[in-house]
Amino acid sequence: MGELIRLNRYRQAPTPVIIVTGLPGAGKTTLIQRLITARPDLHALVIDEPALTRQDAICKDCGLYHQVDQALSKALAAGLADLIFIEASADCDPRLLAETVLTAPEDQPGLTARIRLDRIISVLDVSRLWEDLETDLLLRERRASWFASLKNPFEADRETSVIDVLTSNLEFCDLIITTRGESLRPVDHNESLAALRILQHRAPVLPLSPQHPCDADLILYKTRGFDETETESGSAWHTAFLQMPYDNSEASLEKHVRLDSGVEAYAYRRRLPFHPQRIYAALENYWPLDSVMRSFGQLWLAIPGETAFAFSSTGPEALRFWPDGKWIAARPVSEKSERMVVDAELRSSWDGHLGDRFTEIVVLGYKLNIAEIRDILDRCLVSELEFKRNWTAFENPFKEFVAPATEAPRP
Repeated sequence: MGELIRLNRYRQAPTPVIIVTGLPGAGKTTLIQRLITARPDLHALVIDEPALTRQDAICKDCGLYHQVDQALSKALAAGLADLIFIEASADCDPRLLAETVLTAPEDQPGLTARIRLDRIISVLDVSRLWEDLETDLLLRERRASWFASLKNPFEADRETSVIDVLTSNLEFCDLIITTRGESLRPVDHNESLAALRILQHRAPVLPLSPQHPCDADLILYKTRGFDETETESGSAWHTAFLQMPYDNSEASLEKHVRLDSGVEAYAYRRRLPFHPQRIYAALENYWPLDSVMRSFGQLWLAIPGETAFAFSSTGPEALRFWPDGKWIAARPVSEKSERMVVDAELRSSWDGHLGDRFTEIVVLGYKLNIAEIRDILDRCLVSELEFKRNWTAFENPFKEFVAPATEAPRP
């Protein structure tokens, strides 16, 4: 349990909880200390034990940070906190942590009535944003290069990518506090903020520096508290996805929109699978293109079996793809029927012959070269002749991710 800051009390019921996320050295502790100092009338408690919120602290049974619930209950039992900060570990999943605070555990059913998640703050060292985006370091490498002696050695052992942490933190927050912006030239600072908006296009951005003291009242309290839907909508990719729905029509195969922040989004969709070797080579050699800062989606591959692949990239270096389960169309009839009943999006995009099998890649950036993106991806699709062949004959760099199969079922 963090240090109990003994201040003049200003009681609220339920007790507000503020989650603070960020990479090592971004300034999370500094921000919390400044807020506490700026409001000496508040009795604040800081839960700052990284062991409570790191990835391996997730409960295998409930899928949440169960120890955080215990820490919150302990804080409330002491009867001294008007405000609780949770300083998250570097590799914490902010969505899971928010869900933990919002969900009452079975052994503490009254907890959610006694606390209120107020907001999620992401602290960002804006002077290192481009460096972090351009070097796909592991969290332990980033931390080891920054600190001569590690304050939390167990964090240094995490096989977690800095870009994945950065993306997760920025895409799920309702306020961003930037630090060390004063060290950048104005033009570099503006470019960093433009890159930031590709990940998070709605959350307010406030600087924290010697020239910009924190406005405690503005940061600490929201009139409506935390709103999960509103926070999700701050993610640029989430907003783009909602603005470009797919309904299995020719018109929805490609969509191009501009978000309020000026970020462009382009959706590429095809009802033909990718040749596994060609798409793998394209992603390895060309992706992401200069104009693409964020991309995500699903890949239909001409490979044995019925495995869908998820796809994601952030910045010029971090490219991820992974198996995402079987296509719904290939699952048992009973399961398929159940999903069709409850999933309106699935029904609208369903094809009578192919089912839910299709490729969808959404890219975000500024001044997108859509013709180039389309050309690279189209050249990776199988031809009609290849579609009719035995797909086991294709060279398949993705085979390490899926169970072996002798023949690809014909859709």
